[in-house]
This record gives sequence, structure tokens and C-alpha cells, in this order.
Amino acid sequence: MVVWMTLALAVTLHREARARLVLAPGGTAWLDAPGENGDLLLNCGDEGMTQFLTLPLLRSRGVDELPRLAISHPDTLHAGGAAALFEAFQPRRIALPEGRFRSPADRRLREEIQRRRLPAENLARGDRIGPWCVLHPAAEDQYRHADDQSLVLLGEFQGLRVLLC
Repeated sequence: MVVWMTLALAVTLHREARARLVLAPGGTAWLDAPGENGDLLLNCGDEGMTQFLTLPLLRSRGVDELPRLAISHPDTLHAGGAAALFEAFQPRRIALPEGRFRSPADRRLREEIQRRRLPAENLARGDRIGPWCVLHPAAEDQYRHADDQSLVLLGEFQGLRVLLC
């Protein structure tokens, strides 16, 4: 029997403003910042995780639109469930790490994004996705392993810094 554990951390930023960071297996994280300016889903998980954890998690949080999706690195574990996610939510912006990936999962992800005509871009150090700043990878970096060029994001919400990697 596999037990999925989800850790929810609610941080009070001021008396009324709250940010909720929900972490799940497979590198999936949902940050629900005050308003929707900083809302971001980092990875969706593989196909099973997307169906049985990520989608129910988003729905349980009242998410009906997905402003931003960032894929740390496009492999099956982190992005294998993208087609199911895109069926339920059409992200307004998709961020992928700069660099070349040779995996079949990366090809499937990019084909699905193109087929659905979703707005996606490759991001490198210094780029931004909403209030999130990309720290890694640099545009000129070249790595032998896909894990080494994972997207690393830093966001700040009313004095609270959140690092997603």
C-alpha cells in the first residue's frame, strides 16, 4: 500500500494576508499567495500523481484557473501528468528551464503544449515569471544530466522569501 503524504504550511504574513505552500511527492508544490499574483504550481507529477493528488489538491483549494505552471525539469516524474493537468486547467503561463532535454517526456510535454497552443517559454537566470525570479539555470549553462539544469525560483511575499527548486 502506498501512502501519499501532503504537508501544508500556512504562513501568516499580516493579520489578514496568508500564503499557503503545499508540498507533495514528486517535487510538486502549490503556492497560493495573497491575491493571485504569486500563485504558482511547480511540477504536476507523473500521470498517476496528477490524477490522484495534484488535481484533487488544486480543486480542494478552490483553484479554478491556473495562472502559472513551472516545470523544474521535464521528465516523467515531474511532468508526466501534464496532459491530464492541461485537460483540467489551461495554465495562463508555462515556464520551462532553458536548455536542451533529450527525454521522451520532454518531447511529449512540448508537443502537448504546442498542440493546445498554450503560452510557454524557456526561462534562464534573471528572467521572471510573475513575482518569481529565476536563479538557475543560466542561459549559457550546458549540463550532461537533466537534473543539473533544473529550474530554481525565488519569490518574496510581504517579506517572506520562498525558494522552489
